[in-house]
Amino acid sequence: MTTNQMKYFVTLCKTKSFTKTAELLYITQPAISRQIYALEEEIGTRLIIRDSGKKFEITAAGKAYYELFDKFLDEKEYIDFITQNYEIENVRKIKIAALTGWHLPKLMAKCREAVHERMAEYNLDLHFEFYDPAVMNRKLRKEEIDIAVAIEPTLENNPLYFKSFLCNIKSAFFVAADNPAVENGKINRNKLNGPFITYNQMDGSKINKFNYSEIINNNKVVIEEFETMESIGQRVLTSGGVALCDEWSTPYFSDLYAAEVFDNRIVPIALVYRRENGDLFEKIAEIIKDNIEK
Repeated sequence: MTTNQMKYFVTLCKTKSFTKTAELLYITQPAISRQIYALEEEIGTRLIIRDSGKKFEITAAGKAYYELFDKFLDEKEYIDFITQNYEIENVRKIKIAALTGWHLPKLMAKCREAVHERMAEYNLDLHFEFYDPAVMNRKLRKEEIDIAVAIEPTLENNPLYFKSFLCNIKSAFFVAADNPAVENGKINRNKLNGPFITYNQMDGSKINKFNYSEIINNNKVVIEEFETMESIGQRVLTSGGVALCDEWSTPYFSDLYAAEVFDNRIVPIALVYRRENGDLFEKIAEIIKDNIEK
């Protein structure tokens, strides 16, 4: 029995959803299922009911173990457990940052599993964080991130980091699903109106004005710039407008939005990692690159 298994089970009991638990813990849903099965096998009893067609249900034994595990974790007793069973002074904490987006958590969860599997001997403690492009650049300049998946241009001529091309994604835009321009789930560009909403970063306005001309023929383009993806999405939902973003940030997981991807506008993505301890960070970066390319 491991503290991770306890954490997965406690979180699952609180969310009552494998999908939500996977998103919160940045791990894939099948991996959580495997760990819960292993926990049940070790304990020797069923903790949750997964029968098809039934709602999520915790067994009587599951409720008892939930209370026990939750108290154990909440009181930080797991620190003593880790100290007794591992060489905690050798654990290396790695901060990995990725772009904020509805697509990224599941992708980063796969990267995390791959790193742990291929670099088990390094005893790594991986912390995945998600930032908007402008925030990402500020944190990189302050040297608060070890490895980053970032939109280009980023971190120009910084001697403390290596930077390489990772991949191209596409530009995209989205509106609220109840926007008058949305018909049968698809966007009718002829009915789109502003304001046009985008990130407040770099030289964005010039680029975005060009992109918006592909969406709508309007010489009076008004651009509202926000710093975070959350504020952009909230603005679209509450007050309308068209948001320009990258393909990874389109909220296709939610039925609150309608989105469309450009076929002819690409967004270059960079992979950035520290020069300090470069061999270690390079290995992790390569694993991340392999998984994203797949």
